[in-house]
Amino acid sequence: MVIRDAKLDISVSIPCAREGSRESVDLSCLLCADDIVSLADDDSILQRNLDKLLPALARFGMEVSLPKTICMTLSEGLGDSNLRVKIDGSDIGEVDKFVYLGSLLPISGKIVDGTYDGRTL
Repeated sequence: MVIRDAKLDISVSIPCAREGSRESVDLSCLLCADDIVSLADDDSILQRNLDKLLPALARFGMEVSLPKTICMTLSEGLGDSNLRVKIDGSDIGEVDKFVYLGSLLPISGKIVDGTYDGRTL
């Protein structure tokens, strides 16, 4: 309900990683319980989505934890991405990989099979 209420921009086409496949899927976010991954083609779209999401969460009595919120550019070879995304005027930290639902998401954007325990994969 929160995501529908926020009316996020759908802006990212993710290619499938299967051999011989040229399929893609359009995604704006990934959701599981209280975790949200918001996807966007650039930081201005991501900022706009966050600006819509925060009041929608507040209407349902929820809020975003700034210390738990991070940004990552999913594209190798772009160099320093210089993301400019903020929550309530505070910069969101940028990382080059993170774990979502047990899967390591590296900067290449290729989801690594298996589970990640924080030490090895």
